[in-house]
Amino acid sequence: MDVSRRRFTLFCGLASFVLAVISWILWLLLTPTGTQGTFVLVIYRGDTFDQVKLELERQRLIRSRFWFERLARWKGLPTKLKAGIYRIPTPISLWQLTKWLAEAKPELVRLTIWEGMMAREIAERVERLGLGEAEKFMEIVKNPQGKVRLPFDWQGDLEGLLFPATYYVPPLRPGDEAYLVQLM
Repeated sequence: MDVSRRRFTLFCGLASFVLAVISWILWLLLTPTGTQGTFVLVIYRGDTFDQVKLELERQRLIRSRFWFERLARWKGLPTKLKAGIYRIPTPISLWQLTKWLAEAKPELVRLTIWEGMMAREIAERVERLGLGEAEKFMEIVKNPQGKVRLPFDWQGDLEGLLFPATYYVPPLRPGDEAYLVQLM
């Protein structure tokens, strides 16, 4: 009788522990975090999944990096996540966040270059949109050799060669002005 009572006590203790662990995991995955409203997540061109994960953790949208990584990898998030601006509705649970990020289409910055615009005007627009510094942009336009690959042999500046169009560009970090010139 004494042995069966010990087994029963051990079983109850183990079952309680397992239930506590499962409850904790469910709390991490399903309980919403964040304040009421919208959180704006900016993923810059070239950002890694680890950088995004750290930003989400810093903003307290994820409680457990371990479980976020598992869910994200399960949903293929590291390969699906693109640079852009994400407006995440909060509060949001970890489960909902990974699902939302896997399915969301990021906003891009719209940059319109009209025919006849001077490089200086384009540079000012680039700076106004937060895509880079006007001076760095102009420096690359005036001296593109070694900074951008041109599809033709060209010596001199690129004034007049920047193609007029509407470009949808992901947010850029400082120093990515060459990417814009290459794009145009």
